[in-house]
Amino acid sequence: MNAVRNASISLLLVVFMAGCGDTADAPNPSTDTLEAGDVSRGDIPRIEDTTSPDETSPVLDAGEDAFLPETDTEQPAPDTVISDPDTNTPPESEIPTWWECRQSAAKQAMTAELKSTCNDLHKTNPVERKYGIRWVVLDEKTDADPWIESRLAALNSYFEAADISFVTSSKITLQKSIIVDPGVGLKFPWEVLSMDTAQHLLSATSSPEELLNELKQALSDAGVAPGAIKNLELDKEVTAKAYFSTMARIRPAEIHVILTPLLNGTKGGGLSSGPASNPANPRVSVLFVRAGQEVSPLVIAHEMGHFFGLIHPHAQLEKAAAEAVATLETAIHPKSHTPNELIEALGSALGQELDGPFELKYPAWNAKSSTTLKSFDQYRIAMNEFWLGKDYFYRNLEGVPSGYETLSKFIIDLQSNSPVFYKNFIAPGMGNNCSWNTDAEDFSCDIGDPTGSYSGSDPLVDGSILLDASKRVNIMSYIAKTMGKNSIKENMVRFTEKGIQVMKLHANTPSRLMLRNHAL
Repeated sequence: MNAVRNASISLLLVVFMAGCGDTADAPNPSTDTLEAGDVSRGDIPRIEDTTSPDETSPVLDAGEDAFLPETDTEQPAPDTVISDPDTNTPPESEIPTWWECRQSAAKQAMTAELKSTCNDLHKTNPVERKYGIRWVVLDEKTDADPWIESRLAALNSYFEAADISFVTSSKITLQKSIIVDPGVGLKFPWEVLSMDTAQHLLSATSSPEELLNELKQALSDAGVAPGAIKNLELDKEVTAKAYFSTMARIRPAEIHVILTPLLNGTKGGGLSSGPASNPANPRVSVLFVRAGQEVSPLVIAHEMGHFFGLIHPHAQLEKAAAEAVATLETAIHPKSHTPNELIEALGSALGQELDGPFELKYPAWNAKSSTTLKSFDQYRIAMNEFWLGKDYFYRNLEGVPSGYETLSKFIIDLQSNSPVFYKNFIAPGMGNNCSWNTDAEDFSCDIGDPTGSYSGSDPLVDGSILLDASKRVNIMSYIAKTMGKNSIKENMVRFTEKGIQVMKLHANTPSRLMLRNHAL
C-alpha cells in the first residue's frame, strides 16, 4: 500500500475527470448536443471553479467574510411566486442556513438563541433535505407554470430515494432579457446587462453605476470575499453562464434553474456543474434547462445530479475505437488538493487497504477551516473521483474485460499507467456503445476488443452502467437517449445506490450548505 500512498502526481491525474461545467471556453463536439446533458466527463472546467482572486484564500475561516444578516428575508416582487401553502415551507427567517450561522459568528453577531438553533440544525446530517428552487424564465412569452409543475414532479420522483425533495420558492420572468441562449459562449459587458441585473436585484434604478454598486453590496451581504467583488467593473465582459451564476450568488439559499428558449440553439437540453470548495466564491452553480415539452423531464434530474456532484460515467471520444482508453491525455482538471492529498484522505477514511465503509461526513457549522473543512473537502472529492469512479472502468484480464473489485487495485493501475478503459463511451460514427435492444427489450453494452455484448445481468456493468436486469440505466449516462426522445420512459433511468451516497455527501459541501433546507 506504500506504493499507493507515494503515487506520482502526474500518473494519478488521469482519474481526475470532472463532471459537467462552464462550456464558455470549451470545444463543442457533436455529442455535446445530445439532449439529456451538456458535455462528457472531463471536457471542461466547472462554473464554480473558474479562477477568482480569492479562490485559494482561506475564506472558510470564521473571521474573514462579510456578515449575511439574519433579517435577509427579501419580499418577492409582483412577478415572483412563493411555494404553495400546502408545502408547509416555514418562513426563511425561521430556518438559518449553515452559511448564515457561520457568517453570524464571523461578525460576532451570534446570539445565544441563534447559537442554540445552529447547533440543533447544522452539526449533524439531516434526515431529509428539502430545497427551494428559484425559476428564472428568460422568455416572457414562455408559459412556464405547466412546464415547471411537470419538471418539479420529475425531480421529486427521481430524488425520492435520496431523501431529497424540491419546492418552488420563487419565480421571476425577465422582461426583454439580453441573454436568450446561454449555451453559445457569448460575452457581455456588465453595463450591457444592467437592465437584466436590475430585475435580478429587484431594483428600481436604471443607472448602470448604481446597479453595479447594488450588486457589489448584495454579494458582500451574501458573504462573497471582498477581493472578488472589487474586480467587478462595468466595462469588463462576462459569459452568460458566469453572469447567471453571479446572480444566483446574491440569493444563495435557493437553487437557481434558468429556463431558456435556446441552449446552443435547439441542440442542448441542459447544463450544470458540481459544487466548488469555496463558499465565498462570487459564483455558484446554476442549472440551465431548455424550456419546451420536447425536452424530456429526465434532463432536469440529470442536471441536478451534476449540481450535487455526480459525474458522467462515460468517455466522449474524438474518433471511433473499440475501447475508450483512460490516459494522461484525457481531459483532466486541477483540483484544490493534490492527488497525493486525496489518496491520503482515502487512506485516513477507509483504512490502509482502502476497503472501509462509506461515511457520510458532515462539517459542523462552526468547524475550523484549517482542519475539519479541508479534510472534508479532500474526502468528498476523493470519494467521487475514486470510490464512485472506479465502477465506471475496467481492465483486461487475459483478454477478458473485468471490473475492479478493489479500490486499491484501481488506483495502483492508474499509478503504473496500466491500461484502464471506460465501460461506456460515445464515439463519432459509432454512437453510444450501450443502447436499447428492441428485440430483447433491455439495454446492453458492446465492450472490449474483440467486442462482446454485456447485459445488465453481467457483473461488469450491473449496478454501475446498467441497472435492474437491464431494464434501467444510470441517469447520469446518455444511454437512454439511444431509444429516441419519443420512446424514453421516465422509469427507465435512476440514480445508482453509490451515486445517491455521493450526492448526499456533496450536499454537505459548504457551497451547498448555503442552501436553505426547508425540512429542518
